[in-house]
Amino acid sequence: MKLTYRALALATALAPLPFAAVAQDFNVPSGDLKTALDSYKTQSGIALFVPRDAVRGVQTRGVKGDLPPDEALTRLLRGTGFTARRDSSGMIAIIHDQQATETGISTSDITLAQATPAPARAVETVTVT
Repeated sequence: MKLTYRALALATALAPLPFAAVAQDFNVPSGDLKTALDSYKTQSGIALFVPRDAVRGVQTRGVKGDLPPDEALTRLLRGTGFTARRDSSGMIAIIHDQQATETGISTSDITLAQATPAPARAVETVTVT
């Protein structure tokens, strides 16, 4: 079965990215979005579905810092007109914001959350003999 970009966009628009609590050090320079997404994939180890023709000529401000991968991707896409959506298989697709709103879902209604760390507790020592 041939999967079209529009069908993928529709399916993935229904599944916003969940938060990822483990921070990583990102250093993705500003410039061409396709190049920046390739750098993000290398640094995060996360596979992305990126329609090459759609992101051609689009610029990003880049991202730098110790961030959870989903937050780094959100910052990388900020101001580009693109957003990220995860489908039920875990695949992340980069789609144009307009395609997400065509499905009736407003991207402004979807926000990423990050868990608040639990307060520090005393460490219990267990000795196994």
